[in-house]
Amino acid sequence: MPIALLIPEYFLWHYTTALRLCLNIATNFVWFVYHFFSMPVLFRTLFSPWHKIHEKYRSGFHPSSFSETFVINTIMRMVGFAVRAAVIIFGGGLCIVTVLFGLTLFLIWLALPLAVLVIILLSFRLLLP
Repeated sequence: MPIALLIPEYFLWHYTTALRLCLNIATNFVWFVYHFFSMPVLFRTLFSPWHKIHEKYRSGFHPSSFSETFVINTIMRMVGFAVRAAVIIFGGGLCIVTVLFGLTLFLIWLALPLAVLVIILLSFRLLLP
């Protein structure tokens, strides 16, 4: 195939099919990070006790027992909230970093043919005295 026919076909592939594939890859990475940190589960169970550690309330009227159980259950819920919130914040930050990295690679992909052309032109310029 002559090079004159290959160049337009390459640009067509580069800015259509390959661009769509790059966007798919970036989307897959964001999906992976989001699900790696189990974000949907963490949001659903944000106020649940840590590792389901909780005390059962005794039947009957026992104010001191009720207070102890209430304090322990509240502390376990606060610990669960703190750990889950920290993981959500870290995972969300990593999702944002992944999106920014994907956008950077996307912009590099858009500029790559121009960069190759500039490098080729500069190399000819350096070859000539």
